[in-house]
Amino acid sequence: WLLKGHVIVPLGDQWSLGLEGQGMGAREGRVRVPGHVLANAFLRFTGWQSQQLGLRIKNLGDRRYWDPAGPESEALDRVPQARRSLQLDWQLSF
Repeated sequence: WLLKGHVIVPLGDQWSLGLEGQGMGAREGRVRVPGHVLANAFLRFTGWQSQQLGLRIKNLGDRRYWDPAGPESEALDRVPQARRSLQLDWQLSF
């Protein structure tokens, strides 16, 4: 099973705050990997003409989780996924 959702809250005219959630059930591969639930957050600024600035924190809880390894991976039974990370994003529309 897979479940995703998000909530975005405006913080005035130029700012917004968002929370995202993702849950995934256990999966089978060479070995069974357990299910996981992750939360992400972002802050977005839209106060400049044709531009947006965003700050995102992925995997807020710093959870360890894995994907099943595919047949091309002989060395790994499961593939570790990224822990907590910070992402800065600038977008220009033209």
